Amino acid sequence: MFGNGAAVMTVYWVMVVLAVGFMALGQFIAVKGKHKKNQVLEAASSGEHYLTFSVVLSAFVYIFVTGFRYGVGRDYFYTYVPYFNNVYYSGKQGRMELGFYAINYLVSRVTSNPTPVFVICSIIFFACIYASILKYSPKPTLSVFLITGMAFVFVFMNTMRQMVAVSILLYGVRFIEDRKPLQFALTVAIASSFHSSAVVFLVAYLFTFIKLNAVVAVLTAGALFLSRTLIAQIMLSIVKMSSYSDYIGSQFDTGNSGNVVMAMNIMVFLFAALVPALEGKKYSSRYNLFLLFQLVAMTMSFLSGTVVLSQRIKWLFSLPAIILLPMTLHELRDARIRLIAETTVTVLYVIYIYITIGMWNGNSVIPYESYFSIGVK
Repeated sequence: MFGNGAAVMTVYWVMVVLAVGFMALGQFIAVKGKHKKNQVLEAASSGEHYLTFSVVLSAFVYIFVTGFRYGVGRDYFYTYVPYFNNVYYSGKQGRMELGFYAINYLVSRVTSNPTPVFVICSIIFFACIYASILKYSPKPTLSVFLITGMAFVFVFMNTMRQMVAVSILLYGVRFIEDRKPLQFALTVAIASSFHSSAVVFLVAYLFTFIKLNAVVAVLTAGALFLSRTLIAQIMLSIVKMSSYSDYIGSQFDTGNSGNVVMAMNIMVFLFAALVPALEGKKYSSRYNLFLLFQLVAMTMSFLSGTVVLSQRIKWLFSLPAIILLPMTLHELRDARIRLIAETTVTVLYVIYIYITIGMWNGNSVIPYESYFSIGVK
């Protein structure tokens, strides 16, 4: 089945197996001997039990592969290397945001090699994600897998600057939950220093005042889908008045529908909206918050190909799905059904990545090449 598509992705398959494996091993060791034999695996899947060293190893796998890549990702040579060279020779900030410029400037004062910029951005990205996984995910190993399964690692290797901002926003979710507006605003400001689009995430602070249930969630999703043309017109008007107006009609305004991405976002939202209700449970405040993130991400996926750069807004709200999906599966009371569901989710996302990355080379991350292999040549 997998053929050449799987072969060219060997580095990424090994990456995700090691990242998940280190996390799982650390959790298993942390609970072994503290629970009855038939409870060890169940306890080991909880984010409450883990070895710090195993988490570091797991994150390091991702950081190593992404930080020391060479020429991987569409924007690697198109945006990031030219920008670094400009900073190296002129010292000027140019059009980039202050935070990203600061990293480039500091590195350029030490070396003419841009690789440390990619490593630093990888450290920030995965540190924020892993900190959020350990705080929120009831099944960290699944969340670690979904970093790859939902393609976020590949998006990061292309649109690195914005995804660093997105990871910082994910870390800032704790300040929404704890109702700490100043800390949340500061987090958004830091994220905006990497990509100005992050300022849109300020609206997420209002999500704590919005309460959903299964019926409201499904009806809202349906209404948004039916209203997508009107929403697109409103958003296009906003884009025309923004600094992104030049993108309208450009090479980035391709009109591609992104049906696969839209279908995946719809399925995740409906699954998350319905499972607690089917189990006779109400949404917790935390679950409600993460479900609202997915509602916005799904709505933005409706606009792909209609509203230029709607994908960028979707990314701001879609990363929490790596936590929402494990939360949803955790709502299933029957252990056998939960295992079947987790296995199905894993297989579906492996197939999704095989098709979108292995076959279609989404985000231009194939073939993979590292800085070290280039140095040997």
